[in-house]
Amino acid sequence: MSFADALRYWEGDLEEDDLGSEAKGELALAREIVEGMGSRFIRIERLDSRTSFEVMENFARLCPDARAQGQLFEALSRNKPFRRFKDAVSSWPALREVWFAFKDQAEREIVKDWLREYGVEAEDASEHPVKPLPKGWEE
Repeated sequence: MSFADALRYWEGDLEEDDLGSEAKGELALAREIVEGMGSRFIRIERLDSRTSFEVMENFARLCPDARAQGQLFEALSRNKPFRRFKDAVSSWPALREVWFAFKDQAEREIVKDWLREYGVEAEDASEHPVKPLPKGWEE
């Protein structure tokens, strides 16, 4: 974690003696990022749990199989909904593959929307193309 350690050093969370040799080689770039935070750079936060939950709800709502849909909504209504949803999706192998494609598309759209808020038009240059969803799964 050399670059992460270099960032932590410039943010005041690590002492120089705690840095490995790899991190020391990353100090200049880390300093540039820390000093440019808020003007040239912005911090990308993880998706909050509410947004992730909404993605799961949308998936359950669009699920064309009534039995699977019922299990998904049941999972979302109980304790530990993230774990229960994952278990419910895993019990339907074909649905599991659709879930991964659906989640990938949703997260990419969330990131694009977030970037637009900062005036950045994103172009998806990922080497991992989004798998198409089966007919009927689009919102």
